[in-house]
Amino acid sequence: MKIIDCHCHIYPQKIADKAVKAIGNFYDIPMHCQGTCEDLLSEWKQYGVDKMLIHSTATRPDQVAAINQFLLGELSKK
Repeated sequence: MKIIDCHCHIYPQKIADKAVKAIGNFYDIPMHCQGTCEDLLSEWKQYGVDKMLIHSTATRPDQVAAINQFLLGELSKK
């Protein structure tokens, strides 16, 4: 059986820590990951996940293009 995580987020290194803390605070849940692509891939291997669906997290419409470019750039490295 394949494992697919259908709700993942990654952030640029310079904002990852802040973003993870903000999400944890907003939803009042403990966060244990760093929010970077490298961290996500490490978790992927550790838990035997076969595929992931990564979502963007724009909070304003003017952020969408830059976030999509970041995601495409990260995916093209892998």
